[in-house]
Amino acid sequence: MNNETLYLILGAILAIGGGWISDEIRAWRERSRELKSIKVAIGDELGEIETTINNMHEVWKQAKVLSPSYISNLLANTTAFDNLRTRLFLIKNEELRKKIVAFYKKLKDVGKKSRGKLGTLADTDEAKAEQGEFDTEFQGICTEAKSIKKELEK
Repeated sequence: MNNETLYLILGAILAIGGGWISDEIRAWRERSRELKSIKVAIGDELGEIETTINNMHEVWKQAKVLSPSYISNLLANTTAFDNLRTRLFLIKNEELRKKIVAFYKKLKDVGKKSRGKLGTLADTDEAKAEQGEFDTEFQGICTEAKSIKKELEK
């Protein structure tokens, strides 16, 4: 075998290796950018959920009534999670992934459970107590949203 053939084979091997390394670096950078965008999108959504719950709590403190429109707004604020759920595997922290999924499930469950039970102007102790329980549950959800948002920002 002559030197030209060896140089040709060596050049082909280097080209293949360089292409493979380049492709891996590009894919790693894409995943990194996607992970950042997922964290930002879910963090923003958690901020919106937090704001809605805080507004809901203010209304509860002042009027002792929870408006069903807040629940509709909360359930509509899950689109980022719903769209990105299949890509959450990019978050390497398994515990954080589980927290995020559990948080959104809890939010949706409490939202569904409260349907038809909020917004009543009945001045009975029972109606106020039931709405007060929902306010307490939503305050717990708000605390979870803050906690998860902080973890996402790390």
